[in-house]
Amino acid sequence: MRKVVEKQRNGAKVKKRYDQAKTPFDRLIEKGVLLPHKQEALIKKKASPESDGDASIFGNLVS
Repeated sequence: MRKVVEKQRNGAKVKKRYDQAKTPFDRLIEKGVLLPHKQEALIKKKASPESDGDASIFGNLVS
């Protein structure tokens, strides 16, 4: 998902600038809100071949 970083208005026209697309998992890791051991476990789980990707990790984290 891309987030709007900047908006520039020129009359009625608005030009938006976006950041690089990132997954919710990447944004969570970037913020640093997880405990280090929990973060390492999630990174290992994402890297494992039987992982369903970010959706399964995020679903387990929320519940």
